[in-house]
Amino acid sequence: MSELQEKLGSMMMGALVVPTITLGRKLGLFDALGEVASAAAPADAKTIADKAGCKERYVREWLAVLSCAGFIEVTQDEKFWLTDEAKHEFTGLNNLLVAEMGYLPTIMKNYYGLADAFKKDGRYGLEYSQFTEFYEVMDVLTRAMTDAHLVKDYFPLIGTSEKFEAGGLKVLDVGCGSGYDAIKMGENENCSLSSLTLPPLGRRPEALAPKVGPLGLSPKKVGDDIAKATGDWKGLKVTCKLTIQNRQAKIDVVPSAASLIIKELKRGQEWYVMPQLCEAWTRAVALSLTLGQHNGNITFDALLKIARIMTPRSMAHKLERTVLEILRTAQSIGCTVDDMHPHDLVDKIKGGELKIPVDSRAAVSHSIVSSTTTTYPSCEFHGVDISEIAITKARENLKEQGLTNLTFHVEDAGKMPVEWTETFDLITIFDACHDQMRPDLSLKEIHRMLKPGGTFAMLEVKGSSNIYTDKATRGPFAACPYAISLFHCLPVGSNREDALCLGMKWGEKRARKLIEEAGFVKDNVQVSSRAGVLPCKPCLSLQEAVNYAA
Repeated sequence: MSELQEKLGSMMMGALVVPTITLGRKLGLFDALGEVASAAAPADAKTIADKAGCKERYVREWLAVLSCAGFIEVTQDEKFWLTDEAKHEFTGLNNLLVAEMGYLPTIMKNYYGLADAFKKDGRYGLEYSQFTEFYEVMDVLTRAMTDAHLVKDYFPLIGTSEKFEAGGLKVLDVGCGSGYDAIKMGENENCSLSSLTLPPLGRRPEALAPKVGPLGLSPKKVGDDIAKATGDWKGLKVTCKLTIQNRQAKIDVVPSAASLIIKELKRGQEWYVMPQLCEAWTRAVALSLTLGQHNGNITFDALLKIARIMTPRSMAHKLERTVLEILRTAQSIGCTVDDMHPHDLVDKIKGGELKIPVDSRAAVSHSIVSSTTTTYPSCEFHGVDISEIAITKARENLKEQGLTNLTFHVEDAGKMPVEWTETFDLITIFDACHDQMRPDLSLKEIHRMLKPGGTFAMLEVKGSSNIYTDKATRGPFAACPYAISLFHCLPVGSNREDALCLGMKWGEKRARKLIEEAGFVKDNVQVSSRAGVLPCKPCLSLQEAVNYAA
C-alpha cells in the first residue's frame, strides 16, 4: 500500500470513528462504561446499555467500533472497559479536541445544500437557522473557555483590567447572542433593584397605591407610565411588569399568547380592510374594531411570529412545540389560521406535512458583557445581536437575574444607532466577525461608536491569510479550521450577493486591512497570540490610541 493509500485509509477510519465518539458522548455511553466497568471487572454490552438507558444491540455495535479503533479495551469473551486515561479524555471538557468532534455531525447535515452553493448557478450560501445544533456545541465549548480565561487572562492581555476595576466604563459587545453567561455571574450586590408583576388592576392611582406606594413611587406617575406602555394594547388585558431601581420605574408589557393572537386579529383586519374603504366606512370599521370584532383569521406567518415571542416563556425545547401550544390557544379563542382550523394544522405538523423552521441562535451564543456585569458592577454594558430570538432570550435571562448594568438590543451591526457615536470605552467582537456577510460595515460602525482613547478588542482564530503559510506553521492540523469554515463559516458569511465571503481563516493580513479601512490608525493595531490564553482561539487585539485618526 502506498503512502497516499495509507493516508486515505487512515482518514476514512477517522471519518467514521469521530461521529461514533460524539454519539457516545451525547448518549452518555462513556460515562456509563466508566461507572460499571474496570480492568479488574470489565462489563458486557447489556450491563453498559442498561446503565446508559440504551438498546443492547446498538451499544454492542458502538463498542465494537471503538474497541477495534483502540479507544475501548475488550476481552476475548467480549467484555469492555476504559483505561484511566480514556476515562479522563472522553468525559466532560477535559479534552477540547474530543469535545470539538461534536461539530462534525452538525455541519454535515447541510452537505447537499453546501454542494448547491458551490455551483455557479446555485444559492449564495446557507442560513444561520440551518445550524442550530452546531451553535449548541459551540456554546458549550466557548463558555468553558470564557469561564477559565476571560477575566483572568483576556482582559489583562488587552490592557483593560485596571479600567474595569476603576469603574465607569461603557462597554458594547457586538454579536452577543443570548447572553447566557449572565446567569453564571450571580447576584449584583451593588445594585438596588425591586421587581413586581401587577395583576389586571388597571392604571387607576387608587388601585396602584397599595403596590407602588411603599416603594416610594407616585401612583399617578406609574399609572401614566402604564398607559403609555400599553397604548398598543387598548381593549386587551395584559400583565405589566414594573422594575424599580432608585425610585425609577420601568414598565414592561408581558402579553399572553391569547392577547397576542387577539391583537394580531385586530391588526390584520385593520390592515386588510381599511385602506380599501371610503372615509365613512373607515370610521365604521374602526368602531367595530374597537368593540373587538374581526374576521376570525390570522396568517400562519403571524402565528410563527407570536410563537417566537413566546418561546422564552415556553417550556418547549423547539420552536415546533411552541407553535403547537399557540395553535391550541388559537383554537380556544375560536380563530382560524390561513383559513384552516388550528387542529388541522396541528395534525399536519405532527404528521410531517408542515415543517416548522428551526431558529438557530435562540439559546446558544455567549457574551462578554454578560460575563462581566456583576464582576464589574460600576460599569455599564450593552449587547447587540441581529437575532430577535437571541435577544429575547437574553432579556429573559436578564430579568430572572435582576442585573441592572446590562442592556440588550436588537441591532444590525452594519447600521447601529446614530446616537451611539463616540459612546463606548470598549467594544468587543468574540468570534463573530468572520461570520458576518459585511464585516467591513460593522467595523466602520465600531470605529464611529468608540470614544477617543477607547479600545476595540476582537477575538478570532489565528491565521496568516495564506494557505501555504498556514500549512507550514500548523501542518495537517491547519486543515481542521479550514474544514469547519468550509462547512459553516464561509456559507453563512456568503449568503447574499454583496457578501465579502471571509471564512474562519481570513487571517491577520485581511483583518488588518479591513480594520485600517474602517478608520483605525495602522500603528495602533496590535496583534496578540499569547499561548494558553484561550485554547484554540489565539486572540487578535486591536487597540485605538487616545488621539486616533478618523
